[in-house]
Amino acid sequence: MDINWFEVIDILAHEYSWSINYIQTLSYEEIDSLIKKINDRKILEWNVECYIMNCAFNGKKPKFKSDEEETKEMSPDAFKKIIESLGGQVTKL
Repeated sequence: MDINWFEVIDILAHEYSWSINYIQTLSYEEIDSLIKKINDRKILEWNVECYIMNCAFNGKKPKFKSDEEETKEMSPDAFKKIIESLGGQVTKL
C-alpha cells in the first residue's frame, strides 16, 4: 500500500494542530485509527449539513430522531451541541 506521508501529516496537523515532530512519533496503528475517525466524522458532518440545507431549501425545520424517542424539532442549543461535539463551530443560528 502506497502511503502519501505528506498528506497524512497535513491531515493530522490541520485537524489537531499537531506539529510534524509529534505526528512522526505516532505508530502506524494510531495514524490509521485517527485517519479513519476523521473520515467518519467528516462523512457525518457532511450528511448533517446536506440534510439541514435540504430542509432549508424546502422550507422545513430540521427534525432528528433518536433511538429512544419520536421525531421532534431540534432546539438551537441541541443543534449547537451536536455540531460542537463533532468538532464544528456554530457562529450564528
